[in-house]
Amino acid sequence: MNNSRWLKFVVSTCLTIGILVSISIAQESELEDKKRALTAPKGVAPLTGMAIALSQDAAESANHEWSLRLTLPKVMWEIVGIERPKSEWTKIKADVEMRTLELPMAYPMATQMAEVSQNRLVDLRGKRLDRAEALKRLGENAPILVSVSGEMPDPFYLQCVKPETLIVLIGLPSAREYELLPRSRNDRQ
Repeated sequence: MNNSRWLKFVVSTCLTIGILVSISIAQESELEDKKRALTAPKGVAPLTGMAIALSQDAAESANHEWSLRLTLPKVMWEIVGIERPKSEWTKIKADVEMRTLELPMAYPMATQMAEVSQNRLVDLRGKRLDRAEALKRLGENAPILVSVSGEMPDPFYLQCVKPETLIVLIGLPSAREYELLPRSRNDRQ
């Protein structure tokens, strides 16, 4: 009788441990799925380039005009060779040339333009930098991210950059800014 109780205790303990382990594994799997879902990129990827802050002399300029000179790669790509789905990777030929774009960054205080319609320089937390801070942080050809969408890039794209990286958010992009995005040679824009 004592052995019977002992056997029931051992079996119930093993079953309980098995159930707890399976619950734990299921929760870990669920957590991993959530992590993967959270890290999937959303929105337009920012471009990586170099920036120099340009400023007119404060004595000459009452509104402290300044601009950014951005040097960014322009990528033209095309699929070459025969496409064989599921049997081998598609080959892509890409040509890259560097483009320079000068963005005005100063806006008069009396402007009626919305914040999102303006070109903005922000840090990784989205805090807007003024002229003085930009001139201090952007020396000769500082690395920078450029969001052509005018919105803060998804955190997925920011996880591999240094904490001091700055981001240019282009407001009301024109065709000129969209030309910087990688595009196929087959596009007729």
